[in-house]
Amino acid sequence: MSDAQPNKAKEAEKTEKGEAKWMKVAKERLTFIQLIATILIAIGGFYLNFQQNHIKEQQAALSQKIQMEKVTHDFVDQVTKNLDKLKLDPNNNRDIIISLLDIITEANLQENKVDTAFRELLPLRIALVAGSYEMLAHLAHDGKERDQWIALAENSGNTNVKTTAIQALEQIGKNSKTDEDLTLCLRKMRDISENFTNKGLLPVTVAAIDNLLDIVESDPSRQESLLLTHELAMINVSLLAMEKGRPNYINSVVLSDIKGYRKRINRLLRSDTLMGDNVKRVVKTKTKPAETDSFILNLIVDLESADKHVRRAARNRLVILGQEAVSPILGALKKDPDNYRIKMGGAYVLFLMDPPPKIQKKKSMERIIHLIGDNDELIRKYSTDCLAKMHDPASINVACEIFGDAFAKGKEKDGNLVYNAVVVLGEWHSSEPEFGSKIETLLQDLRVTLDQDTIMEWPKTIKRIDKVLRRRS
Repeated sequence: MSDAQPNKAKEAEKTEKGEAKWMKVAKERLTFIQLIATILIAIGGFYLNFQQNHIKEQQAALSQKIQMEKVTHDFVDQVTKNLDKLKLDPNNNRDIIISLLDIITEANLQENKVDTAFRELLPLRIALVAGSYEMLAHLAHDGKERDQWIALAENSGNTNVKTTAIQALEQIGKNSKTDEDLTLCLRKMRDISENFTNKGLLPVTVAAIDNLLDIVESDPSRQESLLLTHELAMINVSLLAMEKGRPNYINSVVLSDIKGYRKRINRLLRSDTLMGDNVKRVVKTKTKPAETDSFILNLIVDLESADKHVRRAARNRLVILGQEAVSPILGALKKDPDNYRIKMGGAYVLFLMDPPPKIQKKKSMERIIHLIGDNDELIRKYSTDCLAKMHDPASINVACEIFGDAFAKGKEKDGNLVYNAVVVLGEWHSSEPEFGSKIETLLQDLRVTLDQDTIMEWPKTIKRIDKVLRRRS
């Protein structure tokens, strides 16, 4: 055998081994590829299934929305037909339909996740917008549900909704068994009517309160209630503000009614004046004599509260406290003379005090006189009226001295302050005859000063001065 034969055998064996190795590798690769393909197919199948389910869910949601829209349209059509039968004012119809659509939309947006509180609130909202105060008084006369619809009414800008709430509170108050419930009804009627300042709500509010006063008058035990006495005093202050401020929408008939309500309240409070001892005692019920100062200072702090209800309550209580509150108010004005809420609250309280405040220290009086020239018209009005109704001789003397110094030295070139000073002096000229000569001298000197002013013109003020001076001519 030659050497070539073994070589060929070796090469064949080597080739055979190489092919076997390649086949093994190829088989492994094929297996791996099959695994990858299987995974990709599985993923693709899962994704396809997911997409199919998603499409089905979208179709179902769309179908549900279409159905809900149909139900909504059918509901609105039915409501419209019923409203037409009732022959209500067109504006009322519109408000009811818009409010109902708002309720439906809110429910729809929650996608079947409407919680229990929302479901409970729906009939109350419908009763409010539909004007059904009997339904409100029946469905939710106490507890959480009552608080819910009262909050809705307070935050509503719709006069009809607020009217419904006030009428419902009147019904609840008539049927109330406790002083707490009756007090709450009175307080919330006052709050919803914005302290009687909402002209559209004034008639219904005072009529409702008048009816509830019948209940208090007929039950002597309720006249002993500190809670009720306190709320009646607060109502009295609010009505006094309307009487003295007399906005242009209050005619002589309404004004007479307001005075009548205040007389009834004063009888119930067993006080001839707003600040009688009985009323003050109630306001300070939880305050020991030694704590009175801190109690008043806390009320001063409340004048700056962000909550309008807290500010109103503080103002009313300070009015009732009367002269006791004067010094703390003036102290607050000294401490923070540019604070709008302190200026507004302080001027309002001093304006409403009955009897008027006594301010006999020069520095204290200067703080009030400064307010009659304030940039805010309402602050000027309250502070001017506060001064004009004063009748304490010592207070008037101090004010006249300050006016005289200012006029003589030419310190004041503020048109508002000078004009309102003339208004105050004119009122005192009529009501306090003993100061007639002093006031005439002040005004005559001021008249000369204004005539000689080469910087400003004073036609309105001069006309007012001449009107006062002609009274004695």
